[in-house]
Amino acid sequence: MKNTLEKAKNGIMKIEKAVIIVSMIVMCVVIFLNTAARYTGLFTQQLLWAEELARYVMIWMAFLAAAAATQEDAHYKMTAIVDACPAFFGNILKVVAKLATAVFMLVLAKVGLDMCLQLMHMGQKSPILKILMWIPYASIPVSMILGLLQMGIREILAGTASEKEDANP
Repeated sequence: MKNTLEKAKNGIMKIEKAVIIVSMIVMCVVIFLNTAARYTGLFTQQLLWAEELARYVMIWMAFLAAAAATQEDAHYKMTAIVDACPAFFGNILKVVAKLATAVFMLVLAKVGLDMCLQLMHMGQKSPILKILMWIPYASIPVSMILGLLQMGIREILAGTASEKEDANP
């Protein structure tokens, strides 16, 4: 089971990182082209679609990066209270914080999914690109579900690692 979880974790991270890197490149190229068009007159007029595309790519990139940071437990934490507590209470606070994070991610996934379904039903499109607006909004539930999945895998793997340490003193 551990090998399967490791493979799943690594596969998800590879896909996320690839999408994040491609998104960053696309966003930078589009913004550069739009800036060149605006200031040099190179393309006879500003690329009207560039800002909208860059915005939606950045939204997806940011939410996917948040999910990737969850897998690596790389989000900022306030540890002053945990550090000041005895180890037992500090561990309880860590568990409570992880549970609160998971609940928050579940709520965001649910609200994001509801919003996407509502936008699908309405058929709302973006002003310039005319893409369906549920597509940019889908970044919220997708990234929250990925974050929850990665958090779960991380905690399971950490649990199996600590069980092995307890078994082999």
